[in-house]
Amino acid sequence: MLPVPFLGRMWHSVHRDFIIYHKWKIRVPTTFYVRQGTHGHFLWKLPLGFPLRHDPYALIGVSELPHPFEYEEDYRRFTTGADLAAQDQGYKFLSTQEVSIGKTLGYCHEYGLSRDPTKSFVQCAVEHTDLLFAYRGHTRYIPILFSTLQSISAQNAPAAQSK
Repeated sequence: MLPVPFLGRMWHSVHRDFIIYHKWKIRVPTTFYVRQGTHGHFLWKLPLGFPLRHDPYALIGVSELPHPFEYEEDYRRFTTGADLAAQDQGYKFLSTQEVSIGKTLGYCHEYGLSRDPTKSFVQCAVEHTDLLFAYRGHTRYIPILFSTLQSISAQNAPAAQSK
């Protein structure tokens, strides 16, 4: 339980500040650490006392879409999927935000939990990539999600952390 807040620092000392997912280089926020899942990477920020205490946490999931996201073709399907995923977990739509990522955009939908307004669910698709980001956690960490999106860059050489 005590080392939980230090997992981010320990992870960064071994792996540096980035992961490579497919051909994309993604910055890992300083206080986060990364776990590999069956469908992608999970960037975690866990508080002291987790899981015994219910302090603010953040989880950013990075997974792949079946093909690169193109706004004209895929936005309606993305919106429907994000809405259904949020509603299934008791979240209600709050806002839509576009995040500038180099020469392209990330399209994000934010949802709030009715019974706890500090909890959010955000889903983002990045145009011209096959990347899908899903966020769960405290509303205070949503800006970290957006800065993580803004850090995305193309990576040509494979790395140890690639899928």
